Amino acid sequence: MEQIISNNKNGSTEIYYKLFCMLSLLTFHKITSIEKKKKSLKLSLENELKNLTKNNPYKL
Repeated sequence: MEQIISNNKNGSTEIYYKLFCMLSLLTFHKITSIEKKKKSLKLSLENELKNLTKNNPYKL
């Protein structure tokens, strides 16, 4: 499963981030590998948003 999520070239990072958030809620405790992947996905989403607004600030 980790290989599938690591190879997300489709641009569906938001779906993976929500999946990991839901998975961490369902387990009721923090698993370090899930939390690391969740943080990295959140950072990549923030970077994508910054790059998008940097290139064209009026396009969302």
